[in-house]
Amino acid sequence: MENLILLPERETAHVIALVSHTADENFQEAHPSTEQVTHGPTPESHSSYQYHGPPLTRTMSVPDIPVLKPPDAHENNIVLPNLESFSCLPPFNHIEYDEGELYLETEIRQGALLYGYTGSRVVDTTSKKCWRLQRLFAKNVLPWIPLFDQEYCISKVTSATECGFESEDLSVALVMFIFALGAMSNDDDCTSNSTASFAGIAYFLQGCKIIDASRTNNNTITMIQCRILWAIYLLYCMRPLQAWNVINEALRESIILCHLRTRMGSDPRLNDLAKRAYWASYILDQ
Repeated sequence: MENLILLPERETAHVIALVSHTADENFQEAHPSTEQVTHGPTPESHSSYQYHGPPLTRTMSVPDIPVLKPPDAHENNIVLPNLESFSCLPPFNHIEYDEGELYLETEIRQGALLYGYTGSRVVDTTSKKCWRLQRLFAKNVLPWIPLFDQEYCISKVTSATECGFESEDLSVALVMFIFALGAMSNDDDCTSNSTASFAGIAYFLQGCKIIDASRTNNNTITMIQCRILWAIYLLYCMRPLQAWNVINEALRESIILCHLRTRMGSDPRLNDLAKRAYWASYILDQ
């Protein structure tokens, strides 16, 4: 601010002109023309005269600055949410049953035909067949209903195989339901509603027979597991009324078992299986 000198208006204009003239001379020295022009253009030669020197005006290149703008709904098929014009897809139509008297009578009759099946009840207990059905169960059913892990499943099948399936223990009934579901889950071509066409029906009925003779073993984890697999097989056979009756018993017994906290606290394995059984029966009951 100390070196700032205020000049009169006339002297200021003179200084500006001098600076402009000096700048033009410096520019011409730095950028000499390739051709020497001895005579300036005349009015007659104006149309034929071509200037070969440096550009008379200098331009500054300014980089393009991207301009942000909202995306266009028509570009790249982008659909922007709009509460005024946006419409949701129509919901899927859920399956509805007419739970009237005719429906219930039909379901009761279908259940009676299933349990009263008089066809062949011979079960194939050869080693090759049994382990094939166990693998099918572990592949097709167990991932959806993790009632127990594969090690537990293999141990049950091994025990039943060693005793020759002669025991009336609930573990044998559990294995029968495992085989029945393994066969049913692998049968993709069955479209008939006839009991004789249901895959694994002989294993299923054998498991039901053992459970009917073991009513004193209620509220045990093996009985609950049997009921859950029993209900799943009925759902495969499209017998919802019978499956609902069975899964209700499994859910009630699993709740009672989970409330035995002293037993659950002292046996971590039983605690895990009981919780698995509760959640499996809860989901199937919905």
